[in-house]
Parts: sequence; C-alpha cells; structure tokens
Amino acid sequence: MALTCEAKQLYSSVKKAFSEIEFGIEKAQAPKVKKLVIAAIPSVVSCVLVNKLAELQALLPNYQIHFISQHQIVNFEQQNIDCHIHFGNGKYANAVAEKLANEVVYPVCAPNVYEMQHELPLIHYAAGMEDKPGGISWQHWQKHFNLPMQSPCLVFDEVGLALSAAQHEQGKTLAWHQLAKHAISQNQLERIGSEQITLPFSYYFVTHKDFSERDELKLLFTWLERLFCL
Repeated sequence: MALTCEAKQLYSSVKKAFSEIEFGIEKAQAPKVKKLVIAAIPSVVSCVLVNKLAELQALLPNYQIHFISQHQIVNFEQQNIDCHIHFGNGKYANAVAEKLANEVVYPVCAPNVYEMQHELPLIHYAAGMEDKPGGISWQHWQKHFNLPMQSPCLVFDEVGLALSAAQHEQGKTLAWHQLAKHAISQNQLERIGSEQITLPFSYYFVTHKDFSERDELKLLFTWLERLFCL
C-alpha cells in the first residue's frame, strides 16, 4: 500500500498540526514560573548580588530572577522591569525610591602588595555622565588630603573592574565600600589607612509607584537593606 499524492499533501499538514498540538500540551503542562526582573548598576550585580544568589533564591523560591545591568534609571513605563537598585539622588519621576545605604570611598590594594602601597600605580574609576557627581577621582582625593599629585596609570569605566585590577595586584584604587567589603572580608583586598570620603549619591531601591505594595518586592527590599548594612 502507498499514499496517494493527495494523501501525502494531507499528511504534511496533519503532521504539522499534531506537532503544534503536542507543543501546546507540553507548554500547558510545564510548571508555571513567576519572573522577577531586577535592574542594577553593573558593579552592584558583580560585586554584591552575585555573592548572595543562594540567599536570594531561598528568599524567593518560586521566582525566576532576571538581572539587568543598567546605569540609567529605569523607565518603568517603557521597560518590563520590576525594580532598580540605583545609585543616585533618590528623586525619580513616577517611581518610589527607598534608601538602602550611603557610600564612602577609601584606597585599597591586594594584601600581597600592601607593604608597597606608596609605590603602587593608581587605578582609577572614571564616572560616566550618568554617575556624576557620584564618583571621586584620585585628583580629588589627593587635593582633599593634601597629598602629592599623581596621575592614574589605569582607567576603567566600572568600579568593579577597578577593584578586580587591584585584586590582581595591578595597583591601588579608590574602593566603594559597599562594593569592596566582600572582597575585603575574604582577604582579597586590604584597606589602606583610615581616611574616607562620603559620596554625594546613595543606593536606592526604586520601583514603579504602582508596584511598591507587591509582597515579593517588599521582601526583596528588606533583604537588600540588611545586605547593604552588613
């Protein structure tokens, strides 16, 4: 027995239809996963959140958590994002901002080169326009503490990258405390001296004005507040 030409044409259509039905059944039977999209400045993701992912998953076990690295404040009207861990002044249109922590800077280097701290080249984080006046330069630091003026040898556009270069014994950098404290606690970085300067911006947990009462975001804020205060 063999299929007629008409039957072969029908088989092609029926096969496609059955494949779509099978796909639909599998999709319907798949476990429902709720998604939580968190935007944050890149260095917060790499230096703070990545170290605590197990805690975050335990806090929100029924959620698939998506991270978006983003400097500029989220436009909640146009972007499908639930919250933003932002570094700024806390004044955002059509959004609710809750303060997480202030930020201070101080010099750090790798423990193995600590004794050579005065000879180490300077590693600099150059703040972008969206961060100004959030960053402090080595020139600002040297002028503030009446130190000899020295130009940086390496310049990065992310605080996390500057910290990573210092960990790899490439020099000393001005560390943002909230971003460096984990590496310091793990003896990957060592603070130089006791002087510090408070930055003009702070960390904020920002949500759309209509999202602020959502239970999962309240849980997330409380967890982040504790994490930043450690």
